[in-house]
Amino acid sequence: MKYNFLNIRLLSEHYKVSNKKIPVLFLHRSWVLLIGLVLPYSLFRIYLYINLYLVNHSFNFFDLIQMLWMGLRFDLCVTGFLFIPIYLIALGLFLFNFNWVVKVLKFLGHSFIALVYVVVFCVYFLNLPFFIKNARFGIPFWMRSEDYRSLWDLTIYPSYWSFNYLSEFQFTHVILVILFSLLMSLTVIPLPQVVFKRRGWVFISYLLVIILLARGKIGQHHLRYEDSLFSKYKLVNELSLNPLWVFDKSKEQLSQNQGID
Repeated sequence: MKYNFLNIRLLSEHYKVSNKKIPVLFLHRSWVLLIGLVLPYSLFRIYLYINLYLVNHSFNFFDLIQMLWMGLRFDLCVTGFLFIPIYLIALGLFLFNFNWVVKVLKFLGHSFIALVYVVVFCVYFLNLPFFIKNARFGIPFWMRSEDYRSLWDLTIYPSYWSFNYLSEFQFTHVILVILFSLLMSLTVIPLPQVVFKRRGWVFISYLLVIILLARGKIGQHHLRYEDSLFSKYKLVNELSLNPLWVFDKSKEQLSQNQGID
């Protein structure tokens, strides 16, 4: 099996791949890049667990495993939703063979992946100090939609403490985060040069994966906020969530966790 090292110049003159293989290879590479984000998700989660939970509590192996397992489910749920635009772009590559259409769709696909990396690392760049600050007051939680307004509205303060992000903001830090994110999204990924006789089955398989990941679990209900309430410690419960998953969630859902000690 031959391996093709694909970078941002996917299927360029150095890699003369037929147009029939473009959609499948584009799907594979995009999938690897999005799934690769699960690693930093977990690393940030473990970092906060060590620095915030273990300082005041004894190590609980069962809680740690539950946190990582539930966190993985929320991470994959986010990945499923992020993969939907990629799937639609790949479907366009599959249906249209016009050169200009292929070039436009490939550019949109690569740009979207780069944008996802920038957004993910910027969200964590904002959320890490926010989460740590809240944890010191015994109310650990990721930023909700209204908390992001404090980034540009000086009259609004996030959470229950007076902290102005703009006063603490270092523009150079933001530039470094963006550059690091772009560098990560352009990472050379080795992928097997697999020949698929029926590309339609590949798209059907990816569609089923997207549906399963976006739902988060098999059953009557999709993955919900209540699924993160498995521990008696609020900190562990909140760490199992993904800040991108709660991006559009209101603080009213946080009140559901107030009764847990």
